[in-house]
Amino acid sequence: MALLEKHLAEMPLTEVYLESVTETVEDFQIRRIKWAIQRLDDCGEEIQPWKVIRLAALRENCSQRVQAFLENELYKQPD
Repeated sequence: MALLEKHLAEMPLTEVYLESVTETVEDFQIRRIKWAIQRLDDCGEEIQPWKVIRLAALRENCSQRVQAFLENELYKQPD
């Protein structure tokens, strides 16, 4: 990847494509939260914050955006 990064300026179409398909760490974590909640729901498990965090492999130092998304998703779940 280092070689590609070095010469990316010489490949503008490649650069545009890579930017269009690359997700941020936050976006990845949010996608994992959605996946974890769906998986727990599909398995009939009770959706609890610690289960979602463990299944989504989130660390304690998540961004405010990820934390807010997690709380919002958990709040939306029916009890």
